[in-house]
Amino acid sequence: MKVKLGSLTYRDFTATPTANSGSMSIDISDIPNYKDLILWETLFPRMLSDLDMANWNTSMLRTGVGYDWNYDADKGILSISSRHTECVLIQYGTGLKQRTVRVHYI
Repeated sequence: MKVKLGSLTYRDFTATPTANSGSMSIDISDIPNYKDLILWETLFPRMLSDLDMANWNTSMLRTGVGYDWNYDADKGILSISSRHTECVLIQYGTGLKQRTVRVHYI
């Protein structure tokens, strides 16, 4: 889905995380100007499905742990990783669920 709001456009991307990983990557290279995007200047990602209380042990990081974003503009790869190496983003549970990341860009 693509929606234009003022000068920002956004798209929702889904990714299925790997169990017991500390990071997750999303390929956004189908955005036309992906090589020109700069994180927090013209690219603003937001995790939409970071908590899954019905299936808590497959959730993204719990409250208070936090995560960081990185962007490789050459490859169009947006990644998210735990701020604490001992904290995984995804743990084994009753099943891994896709996560939705909304990417706002100019």
